[in-house]
Amino acid sequence: MSLFERTLDAYLAGRTQEAESGCRDVLAANARHIDALHLLGLIRRDSGAFDEAESLIRQAIAEDEQARFAGSLGSVLLDQGRKTEAEASFRRAIELDARDPAAHYNLAILLLDVARADEAEAALRRVVALDTHFPGAHRNLGRAMFMLARHDDAQAFFRHAIEVDPADARAYTGRAAALTLADRLDDAKAACDEAIRIDPASCDAYVNLGAVLLRLERLEEAEAASRAALRLDAQRVHAHYNLGTTLLEADRLAEAEASLRQALEHDSSCVEAWLNLGRVLERLRRLDEAESAYRSGLKLRPSDPDLEGNLALVLLAQGQFAEGWPLYESRVPALRAEAHLWDAGLACPQWKGESLRGKSIVVVSEQGLGDTLQFCRYLPLLKAKGVKRLTVVCDAALARLVEGIEEVDACIRSSALLDAPKHDFWCLMMSLPLRFNTTLESIPAPMPYLRALNGLAENWKTRLPATTPKIGLVWAGEPRPDMKAAAPIDKRRSIHARQFMPLLQIPGATFVSLQLGATTRPQIGELPDALRPFDPMNDVTDFADTAAIIENLDLVIAVDTSTAHLAGALNKPVWMLSRFDQCWRWLIERDDTPWYPSMRLFRQTQPGDWDSVIARVADELKAFVAPAAKSKTAEAAKRPARKKRK
Repeated sequence: MSLFERTLDAYLAGRTQEAESGCRDVLAANARHIDALHLLGLIRRDSGAFDEAESLIRQAIAEDEQARFAGSLGSVLLDQGRKTEAEASFRRAIELDARDPAAHYNLAILLLDVARADEAEAALRRVVALDTHFPGAHRNLGRAMFMLARHDDAQAFFRHAIEVDPADARAYTGRAAALTLADRLDDAKAACDEAIRIDPASCDAYVNLGAVLLRLERLEEAEAASRAALRLDAQRVHAHYNLGTTLLEADRLAEAEASLRQALEHDSSCVEAWLNLGRVLERLRRLDEAESAYRSGLKLRPSDPDLEGNLALVLLAQGQFAEGWPLYESRVPALRAEAHLWDAGLACPQWKGESLRGKSIVVVSEQGLGDTLQFCRYLPLLKAKGVKRLTVVCDAALARLVEGIEEVDACIRSSALLDAPKHDFWCLMMSLPLRFNTTLESIPAPMPYLRALNGLAENWKTRLPATTPKIGLVWAGEPRPDMKAAAPIDKRRSIHARQFMPLLQIPGATFVSLQLGATTRPQIGELPDALRPFDPMNDVTDFADTAAIIENLDLVIAVDTSTAHLAGALNKPVWMLSRFDQCWRWLIERDDTPWYPSMRLFRQTQPGDWDSVIARVADELKAFVAPAAKSKTAEAAKRPARKKRK
């Protein structure tokens, strides 16, 4: 056996120092020994001596340009970040030997790294055609399919990679990512678990497991998985990102901010980290910083609807309507995609400010019931533009009330959108502020712009307590389990009926529940009998009934719900209890609102602190009730005393 053969055996056996010494001995005897030059170049590359490795491999190529030498040179250049030169070297290897699968494979890996997945796919398919069992080929085809958003194909290739090599932990990890996007979360978790069983040191597997558990809303486990990933690689961007996002979902905002900032320190191009950092800063009411975060994300990914939508809400909250309303239109494509009957029911152009003289338009309600109640104020303005026929599509619970607006010609329930008659234009209701160039100073506020239906208020008057003042109460919103993003907000805006006890104990007032909801209305039963508010809601069929009840009240006290909007639209005094991360429409640092002149805002000063809010409301309510209580006392004093019976 020759000296070089013994040297090669030592290298393959992992005896690197012996192999390096052998190469140098071979080259001392023959400085042009191409295999020794090449092998020593590989050894020096493994040691991180890239300049020396490049020099040695180039010497081998100068003696005899072989495909394997060109491939090795490409790998050394890639290690140095010289991707253009590396690609040229890999392509030269293919020119020298187009039937060498390794040459095509090396090129494919580079192409994946530079996100040229379609070219990588072609190269990897060539690898498989030459050698169907080539290590990593099927797994990286799965990567290419994943990058091309062909997730079913990705799953198939990752599955094939596992069949070829059942111990390929990276194939399980890749399959988990594809399964996650297909919303097969239990299968994805199983794939992550298998990857970790095979390779307990797989940072990628823990990163993906953290993402899966986050989607499954198993936050404690998601946090543990992300922290395990960071123990394996403290610089892994997506581990910091997953941890930050998990902490955001767990309302641990300071920790979430720290983790997301760490992700951005390692990779400032991580758009998703900018997005969620903005969300954290919004929740902390640091709106200037949130705005900056969203703008940073948009520099990297212009026109991203999530970034634009969130930036819009920050701007609107700061009263910057001129920029905020146009950005808020970023929600429109997603809304259209969700409405499967949209194109059939609204086969007409979107109204973007064209003349409406003699035209017909259908206005479509969107998002929550409160949004419709707030923005239906714009409907009379459409009629003033000369609209011949104004149709509104809205939830059935609002239909009677909206039909009562004089300028509305017809009201269609959302469920009957397919049967909508042909119109000249359509418009989303929350796009109307943009179309009317709304500023803080020009918010349409003719009060009231909603009214109880004829006779309905009188009807309800006879069914309510005769005593005054009558105070309406709402303590919780609608959970809306079908809207995942709305559920955390509902949790933060809602309280339990018991938390109204300091109000209910104030003498001299009659309390009337306006609370609906299968889980929230029954909370009245947890109050002491003597303090339970009068509850008429069993006979309420829709918002027209609720409006009629409110017309008979002296004040409404409500958390941020549709009922608060209704009271404001009816121009009834309403005290609205707002969470710390208040909705954009209530602006910042104000206890009033230009949207509803009759509304007062009682904001949390700390996240989750309702006690201090209720205490302030209680103090104000005592003052509100006092004149009526004083009047009752005075009237009682004027009555002649009853004579005692003998």
